[in-house]
Amino acid sequence: MIAELSAFAVLAFVSCITPGPNNALAAATGARFGAAAGIALACGVTVGCTGLVLLSALGVAGAIATTPWLSRVLALASAGYLAWLTWRLLRSDAGPRRDAAQPPRFFEAVALQLVNPKGWAMALAGTALVLAPPDARALRLFAMCVLEAAICFASVMAWLALGARLQRWLADARRRRAFNAAMALGLAGCAVATLAAAFAAH
Repeated sequence: MIAELSAFAVLAFVSCITPGPNNALAAATGARFGAAAGIALACGVTVGCTGLVLLSALGVAGAIATTPWLSRVLALASAGYLAWLTWRLLRSDAGPRRDAAQPPRFFEAVALQLVNPKGWAMALAGTALVLAPPDARALRLFAMCVLEAAICFASVMAWLALGARLQRWLADARRRRAFNAAMALGLAGCAVATLAAAFAAH
């Protein structure tokens, strides 16, 4: 069991720490509001990703992966949500109500995971790896959830801290707009890649 959980920890770390929708949003949030203001985002992402592991253990992820129309619905929902986040980032410094902007809320972050193909893929691969042996499945699943929660929270906080470190540099409005545009471009790229992968696979 130790070997499988160690491999899962590596898989979870690579998935959580590498650039993606969660981390682009975390960096932008840290840069705009500071790391502390992004704790709700980190908690929401953590709960959502851990929930995906549980759903995968129940067979939900496998059903989606093997059902073409479900995969496409997930891809469309994911792309739509990422497009909305992209627009929100691009508009974050526009108009007279820019000071009323708020960091992402807990339930928004949870909802993002439900349409996050990267999160689904990691959860499906992880459960297939760790839960394949028939012994101590409940203990294995509990350990997976603990590892996923710890790694996910630490990764999002690291990206929030990275964004926060840029706050002084981003005090200049032009730099801030360029940074937000870069983060928005990253989210848009994730949306396009999600649609391309889903419709090319079936």
